[in-house]
Amino acid sequence: MLTHIENKKYLAIAAGGSGGHILPAFTLAKNWMLENSSGEIIFFGSAKKIDKKVTEEFKIQFIKIDLNLINFPGKKVWLYPKFCFQFLKTILKSRKILKTYKPTKIISTGGYLSIPVCIAAKYLKTPIEAYELNVVPGRATNFIAPFASKIFVVFEKCKELLTIKNQKLENKIFLAPYPIRFNENDKSFDKNEFITLINKRFQSKEDVLSTKAHLKLGCGNLEVDPFYPFDLKRKTLFVLGGSQGSSYLNDLFIKWLEKNKEIQNKIQIIHQTGQGHDKLVASFYRSNEIPAIVFNYKDKLKDYFLLSDLVICRAGAGTIFELEFFNKKALIIPLQTKQTDHQIFNAKEMVKKHPNLFIIQQQTNMPMDDLVNIDENIKKLIQL
Repeated sequence: MLTHIENKKYLAIAAGGSGGHILPAFTLAKNWMLENSSGEIIFFGSAKKIDKKVTEEFKIQFIKIDLNLINFPGKKVWLYPKFCFQFLKTILKSRKILKTYKPTKIISTGGYLSIPVCIAAKYLKTPIEAYELNVVPGRATNFIAPFASKIFVVFEKCKELLTIKNQKLENKIFLAPYPIRFNENDKSFDKNEFITLINKRFQSKEDVLSTKAHLKLGCGNLEVDPFYPFDLKRKTLFVLGGSQGSSYLNDLFIKWLEKNKEIQNKIQIIHQTGQGHDKLVASFYRSNEIPAIVFNYKDKLKDYFLLSDLVICRAGAGTIFELEFFNKKALIIPLQTKQTDHQIFNAKEMVKKHPNLFIIQQQTNMPMDDLVNIDENIKKLIQL
């Protein structure tokens, strides 16, 4: 039952079903809670498992509103009736929630889910703050921008692109820092201590860094399979495919290791594979006696960033700003599909700022070229 407590402040946040939307939304919510300790968060999100996994990191109470809305159908015309029905239903559900709780404002960090929620907010005259976290404004931001109270961007180029389309937006667009979930204290790190902790817990058969079976750690059944300890002398490579993983990065990196067997005894791996790929990847590392931590998804990545000598990743805004925060060298391979190429622009803008820290590699449809490129680029960034 929906219950509004008089004199209590509420903040509503709307974020699509991916870590790239949810993490910054909850970071902003957490910052709001610091100034409104007796307040409460209303989170409009999807019913996907990723929502639960991502929000577990934040130790704040919130009211979860599950919304059921399929992605925009595009050319799949047969899905438009279903989409339109769900879209209207989502507006009505959001309106009911917003009317009950009367939040002081609603924060949107993008994704299709945020559009019907913000339409409902507009109808109720609830202030809307839209955050665009990529260089190229997404469809959600472009739709919401005309009736948003404020629009925050993290790239100067994004402001240019928004105002080119609508000059009237200029006075309500503000440049803001990316809402990083870490703080300066998180940079404090003892590499030797962390490696000792990893090895101690592996050897004691504790499930250290995963809540599931030991296969998620890259060590399989510890009673049967040998454990290959992490070592200060080895270089640590962190393969990070984003909150949903990347089968392309998984395959490319393993092919690179197969091609460079001579360096396998000089490295150790941290690998976020995405759902359904962790067992196969972990098996490869075990069979080649490479120390590795393998998991499908984990939100607490601070220690992994700190331990890494090189990160190989996509170019989601959250990932590249966290790389910048921790000052980590990275080979960035932006995701490029028929539907989106925004990661390419994110990567280019970040490389302009840090040409000695990052290298961009384009994903091609020619596996041999990709293999040659990753080999050259890794060796440019790190000495193995």
